[in-house]
Amino acid sequence: CSGSFSSQSGTFGQSILQDFFILYIESTEKKLESLPSSKNLLSTEKSWFFSSIRPSISMREYLHHFLMRIEIPSSALVIALVYLDRILSKRIVPLSLLSIHRLVLTSVLVASKFLDDHHYLNAAFAHHGLVDLFELNGAESEFLFLIKFELNVKPSLFQKYQNGLMRFGNSRTAANVPRKSTRRTSVDFFDIC
Repeated sequence: CSGSFSSQSGTFGQSILQDFFILYIESTEKKLESLPSSKNLLSTEKSWFFSSIRPSISMREYLHHFLMRIEIPSSALVIALVYLDRILSKRIVPLSLLSIHRLVLTSVLVASKFLDDHHYLNAAFAHHGLVDLFELNGAESEFLFLIKFELNVKPSLFQKYQNGLMRFGNSRTAANVPRKSTRRTSVDFFDIC
């Protein structure tokens, strides 16, 4: 499967897709911040994805911190978005400021493991992802059951998400200012494609 997906090189060893992935996740966090706090900071959910308090680090800082320390292929980031869509489309785990960090981290972990036989250990993901190893292991298990272990991504679907991510990133960098979406009022990952 990993032979089907290629990464694109960008500046300073980071890929363009990695930069656009960070922009996309950051824009999702900003949408969450614009919702009433009752939808973002109060959780009665029993899930490995929810933090008891909002992390003090923004998604942009979090992903920069993490991706500077753990080498993740660009193709894994695209597949991570596919996995996030699969989970969020079921509406079982609400996306909130309490869950976004762990959902993204777990999605990247699972995608990385799926694509690469020589991946980083969970301990490295936990350390650089700023979470407890026990909690990350629990989140990974929950994540896999939520997506019913459906890890394969058809090349056409991969291409759709990759193209969507490129369009999103190019539209943001062309204007060099964040744009407000007028298409949706809810926060999800579905508007990438």
